[in-house]
Amino acid sequence: MTTTATRPVPERAAQETGPGLREAVAAEWAKLRTARAPRRNLVLGTVLGIGVSLVLAAVVGATFDDWPAAERAQFDPVLFPLSGSLLMAIFFVAASVGSVAPEYSSGMIRLTFTVVPKRWRVLLAKAIVVGAAVGVASAVAVTGMLFGGQAVFASYGLPTAGLGDPDFVRALLVLVLTGPLFPVLSVAVTFLLRSAAASISTMLALIFVPSMFGGLLPGWWQRNVLSLLPGPAGDSLAIGHLEPSALHLHPLAAAVVVVAWVVGLLAVANRAVSRRDA
Repeated sequence: MTTTATRPVPERAAQETGPGLREAVAAEWAKLRTARAPRRNLVLGTVLGIGVSLVLAAVVGATFDDWPAAERAQFDPVLFPLSGSLLMAIFFVAASVGSVAPEYSSGMIRLTFTVVPKRWRVLLAKAIVVGAAVGVASAVAVTGMLFGGQAVFASYGLPTAGLGDPDFVRALLVLVLTGPLFPVLSVAVTFLLRSAAASISTMLALIFVPSMFGGLLPGWWQRNVLSLLPGPAGDSLAIGHLEPSALHLHPLAAAVVVVAWVVGLLAVANRAVSRRDA
């Protein structure tokens, strides 16, 4: 009677599928931690976002007495300090694109996919790492903008808000939670386009087009089309209670839209990468 030695099934399966998600996340974290450009953009987005907000808050304080009475009555101490958030978003998007695009331009993505054959693990690991890193940076930036703005307003004797104000707390928490929205979407878009320039241009269009051109469109388009873009949906959650707009959805609907964008784009990117980058 003879016996045939066989390789254990778990070991063979591990070789076929590669490292698990935890190992993929650890590898992507090591890449992000050692990459200079993404780290630089995260720091710049945080520092410049806070800096711009504080400078504009000082300008508001210095010129407030010259404002028309109607504008002084509409002054919102929670909304005004968020003026640096767009600059913050631009640098965070650049950091996110920079975590993916260089691997395609350098050809290193082939090694990544060789080590981790399951493409969805690479995509999800990058999204998790970028989301976590940007989440921390967003928490620092938003906290600095809001609390720093209140300190500047107080120094000029203007109305202020704080943790006892529900509007202030909602804006603070939701902005921190939605800070990674565009960066995570940027990861998916960069896997789709494989180009830093094309990916950044696409994301900047998603960020700026609704705010720049939304008011030129008929109300129906604003309520039923532009409101379904990720930017307006995120704004609906964070500042919809502070600033009425035709682009703002009900918070529950806005949350659904945000989740749909994230899940949908990651799913599309995964399908494209699995079929194309074999």
